[in-house]
Amino acid sequence: MMKNLKIKRRYEFLLIMIALLTFGACNQDDSPPTPQEEQLAILIDEVWGDQNGSSSNQAAPPGTVIVDGQDVSVNFIGFSLSFTDGGYTTTGAEDLFKASGTWEWMDEEARMLSLDDGKEVTILELSETVFSFRFTFTSNGGAANLVNGISGTYVIRLVR
Repeated sequence: MMKNLKIKRRYEFLLIMIALLTFGACNQDDSPPTPQEEQLAILIDEVWGDQNGSSSNQAAPPGTVIVDGQDVSVNFIGFSLSFTDGGYTTTGAEDLFKASGTWEWMDEEARMLSLDDGKEVTILELSETVFSFRFTFTSNGGAANLVNGISGTYVIRLVR
């Protein structure tokens, strides 16, 4: 009888240890994602805009480029932007963005990016299908940049 009691207590102890280890391991992995992690998951691994100069989504154009309230989208046919964790590439951006570069978050809420060329980008909207952002661009070349490098405050809206 005493031997059965010792075996029963060993099993109880073993079950309690297994339960503690199981629940302890689960709690470590259940922390909610940070705003930066959430935004990054939406931002990366997709192309924003249109690489071919025509919309692949018939319900919405590939995007708009507004400078100081004036629509200049026609000057950016084929503009696209894609992100990786810490990097970006563009096509059709002319003087606005380098063909590729790096970026980092400027705030914990993941509403601002800092690009390696010094631009500070404010995210206005980021969803599974729309990426809208604002930044200020200063042309460095005068008349030659009037088509694709107009100085001013840009609001860009891209879809995928």
